[in-house]
Amino acid sequence: MADFTIDRTQPTTFLDNAGNPIDGFLVTVTLTQWNEGHQVQVASLAPNDVGVAIQQLIEDRQALDDLSEA
Repeated sequence: MADFTIDRTQPTTFLDNAGNPIDGFLVTVTLTQWNEGHQVQVASLAPNDVGVAIQQLIEDRQALDDLSEA
């Protein structure tokens, strides 16, 4: 079973760290292990860009589980 499913993509504009507008995409995903929906913002729909953002989301979500077990 996959760790996630991509449910939706949507064009959007967001601000970079300097406050400049960046055209990009809002990607809605479901994290399978937790059956939770989340969104990540990416500059492009290139599989590598989206994959890196989602993998970071999964790592962060797992860290929350680990925190609650401590």
